[in-house]
Amino acid sequence: MPESKPRPYRIGATLRTTDVGLLRGFAALHASGCIDHIQVRVIPGKTFSQDLAAIAASGIPATVHAPHHATG
Repeated sequence: MPESKPRPYRIGATLRTTDVGLLRGFAALHASGCIDHIQVRVIPGKTFSQDLAAIAASGIPATVHAPHHATG
């Protein structure tokens, strides 16, 4: 539910790079004003480049979180 006046905080949602199937729903939440951005958790793997490209193409503002420093 979008606020009628600006909020003094930002609301985000976390998306793993392996969960690009959720992008459509996150895009709808962003378009309706329910979230302001997504935090992208980087999961190394064979489809990483394709997944990251899909996330970038969504147009949702994003920050990147790379917790898997010991993997890859």
